[in-house]
Amino acid sequence: MKSKFPLRQAVLIAFVFVATLLFTNSCKKTDTLVSNTKKETVKETPENFFKLPDNAAPVLKRVAKELERQNMNKEFITAFIAKEGFPVWSKARIEKHKQKVSTESFDAEGLEDTVVYIPLVVSAEEYVTGFLKALLMIQWI
Repeated sequence: MKSKFPLRQAVLIAFVFVATLLFTNSCKKTDTLVSNTKKETVKETPENFFKLPDNAAPVLKRVAKELERQNMNKEFITAFIAKEGFPVWSKARIEKHKQKVSTESFDAEGLEDTVVYIPLVVSAEEYVTGFLKALLMIQWI
């Protein structure tokens, strides 16, 4: 007996199978924060939370200093580390945006917003689990 399985159905099934394989593999992202050859191990303590690399930008130092000041008023860093993660200061992204404002009311060149994104990593894993966003407004006088 001959099987009635048309070529068109076989091609359709093969296409769906290949498309499913491509779709499931393309949705996986495995970017790592720290290279596998050189791992930085930092003990996740509140004291180390505010330690920045020696070559850190002044903006990052301002953010860390402000967080430390707020932590001295009311301790929150221990709970923050446990829930949200530990900052990777060396991978922070700094964006500066000039604001277009009227300078009639003051003698300045304008205002500049600086947005800092600091990646957070939980339990010394290599994956970013969130970001700490800081907005700084600088007025040039």
